[in-house]
Amino acid sequence: MSTLAFQFEEITARELKPALFELDGISRESVEAHYKLYEGYVNKRNEIMGKLGELDVGSANQVYSEVRALKVDLTFALGGIKNHEIYFDHLGGGGGEPDGVIRDLIFRDFGSLEDDVGQYAADRDVQ
Repeated sequence: MSTLAFQFEEITARELKPALFELDGISRESVEAHYKLYEGYVNKRNEIMGKLGELDVGSANQVYSEVRALKVDLTFALGGIKNHEIYFDHLGGGGGEPDGVIRDLIFRDFGSLEDDVGQYAADRDVQ
């Protein structure tokens, strides 16, 4: 039986900074809901990695195989993990005006930081 050669180590969800549960403008429930999603992606990643370690890759082919299906699912789970880690890292902070490229894009598309995004959509007949 051929197996995939890799070292599987289970990962755990990162703990959140306690301050994230007390932010103005985002509820504790919202942060907790996102954290549950994040934990689900971490658990799914671990489950998939375990299954990949048990597969016989000799029966795999380029049209369909369990390896390919699991790799697609793994990619989705890893994307969910990374997106949530970036999301949690960006919550909080001192705020303030954006700078650099993002500021330039906001001014290009909205005219200023104060303009109403809803008005932008209405002006362009965006639904």
